[in-house]
Amino acid sequence: MNMNYKPFIEEKTKRINKKLNFQRWFYSILGIITISIIVLLTIEQIRDMKKESNELAICLLLIAHSVAVLVSMLSTAIFCRITNAVLTTLTIILLCACTGAHFYIRFSLYRNQPKEDLHLVAVRLGFVFILLILLLPWTIIMVHEYQKNILSDKRMLNPKSTAFSWFLYLDFLLISSLIILNIRNQSSFGLYHILFLSIGILLALLWLYMGIRMTDKKTRHGVFSTIFYILSLLHIIYLGHNIYGAVTEYNMLLKTNESTLFSLLIIIFLYNGTNVLIHILTILISFILIDI
Repeated sequence: MNMNYKPFIEEKTKRINKKLNFQRWFYSILGIITISIIVLLTIEQIRDMKKESNELAICLLLIAHSVAVLVSMLSTAIFCRITNAVLTTLTIILLCACTGAHFYIRFSLYRNQPKEDLHLVAVRLGFVFILLILLLPWTIIMVHEYQKNILSDKRMLNPKSTAFSWFLYLDFLLISSLIILNIRNQSSFGLYHILFLSIGILLALLWLYMGIRMTDKKTRHGVFSTIFYILSLLHIIYLGHNIYGAVTEYNMLLKTNESTLFSLLIIIFLYNGTNVLIHILTILISFILIDI
């Protein structure tokens, strides 16, 4: 009796596989097109801005977030894992929050700032919301259906290790964002900023790699944990220095009634506050992870 049903089960599985393959690549292509438009609009804003404009850091940050969304989206389409889907969701939400906060602060909170690129920034924000509406339901439904219909013998995920991986990835995005946000404008962007960006991103990547190695029971070693916590401590010191510098700069601008940097500084405050919370949670979860 089982032998008679086997061809029907195999045929059903093939149909499900074909449907899911079409869905994941169809929505991935739509996502890639949307991300490409967002990046092109941001590049166009950089081309049109003056060298003294303080919007450069925000533009570079949006490009970095867009690339992160693209990589995460493709990994979800290729591997169809719950972890990849959640990371895609977190990355899109972060991109949407950054774009929305920047638009509100610059054009609603401080109305006296220049608005020559209002139309371009508004159109970009619209495409970011389209991306959010398009891909959030897709990642949830697609992965759920894939695991329900195909991965009947899937391995159970370790909840502690999975949660740590999510916080690790989000923390890395925030760390990289704060490094990028130290740039002010094209006229002041020199060798110092290039070195700072290079060293900062490399250390952040090293920290991320050490964290990933800590989640692997087979390769976990005290060296990985030691380097991870040393770099985590350095980042806490950097966060404190970054907050102090932003507060000092904000107070100086208040005295001179200069508001061109206000939107960037408020974004820096928001990212610092979020990063402090996420970084502390990442470290706390890493302590729990060691006892697995």
